[in-house]
Amino acid sequence: MDPRIKIPVLALIGLSLTECGKDDTIVGTWTAVQVDMEKFPMVEMMDGYSSRFGAELRVEDDLSGDFGYYAAYSMDGVGVRQEQRFGVTVDDDDAPRYHISIDYVPDVQSEPPGVPYEGPVPADAMGPLGSLRARSIPLAAETSPYFDCELAGDRLDCTLTGVGEPGSPPAEWHFVRKSEEG
Repeated sequence: MDPRIKIPVLALIGLSLTECGKDDTIVGTWTAVQVDMEKFPMVEMMDGYSSRFGAELRVEDDLSGDFGYYAAYSMDGVGVRQEQRFGVTVDDDDAPRYHISIDYVPDVQSEPPGVPYEGPVPADAMGPLGSLRARSIPLAAETSPYFDCELAGDRLDCTLTGVGEPGSPPAEWHFVRKSEEG
């Protein structure tokens, strides 16, 4: 065997034994898999009714991006999808811990994105307004909410502060990195 062939093979074996290639940056698209103790996306099905709630965080190379959630409902064959997106800014000074500010604009609702939402929000389907907790959609908050997160490979564990009733504890959010294929 030619000795020049052995070196690349040995290099590949060496790289596979190290953490080279492990993605240790927050840049990417993150899908919420758990909010507080509830699994996400949340799916509910009953006779003639189904709903799906989900959330996603996207971070670009310049540490800007957006946080969005969606709710899709279907009742007796008629479907509705609501989506809301807020800009985010990531502070990476303490990486792998990150502070993510959500550029919350009160009373801005859209469905689809960019088109003003005119209809009422069914309180029983959306949960209490002002909450980013599990079944709830962030249509109102007293202050700009923010995530404090810790990155562990392809998992991002966060607490969300600045939502809900004054003095309420932060909500726990867990995200996983979305694969490039999906």
